[in-house]
Amino acid sequence: MDEQKKYDVIKKLVEEHGNKDRAAMTLGITRRQIDRLILAYKKNGKKAFVHGNRGHKPAKTIPEKMKKDILDLYRLKYSEANFTHFRELLAQREGIHLSVSAVSSILESAGILSPRVTKAKKAHNTTTEKPAESSQNQKGESKNKGKPCRCCRRTLPTSKMCLFRRT
Repeated sequence: MDEQKKYDVIKKLVEEHGNKDRAAMTLGITRRQIDRLILAYKKNGKKAFVHGNRGHKPAKTIPEKMKKDILDLYRLKYSEANFTHFRELLAQREGIHLSVSAVSSILESAGILSPRVTKAKKAHNTTTEKPAESSQNQKGESKNKGKPCRCCRRTLPTSKMCLFRRT
């Protein structure tokens, strides 16, 4: 909830001896919370509405230097590895222990895609579909009488296998 809105409503409530139920409804909180905010306002003023963690970095934030080191290692030494393998290499060889999601978010924020993902996207995009006119014969029947694929929703001939199907 917006701290400024809370401050304005509570300030008006205290100065004008307003209705606590109406203030609770306006802010979407209980009357008991309104009482708590009034006490905090009287004791600390506007500071009571500022969150205690404002301006602080989270305790689990990865330092910028480590992010830069990870990017440099990937670009210069391990560029052929996918993100999962790269994380394992970081742990074994470099002594950097991070989760796969942390490593992938660092690399993706720098515009680096995993080679594994890139190959899958390229494989999917290289299959060309025929124009609608050429896929129909003279009677208007479709030559492509397959079922839609469960993973990518493309209609494939029954003889062809989708590139992404895991069987």
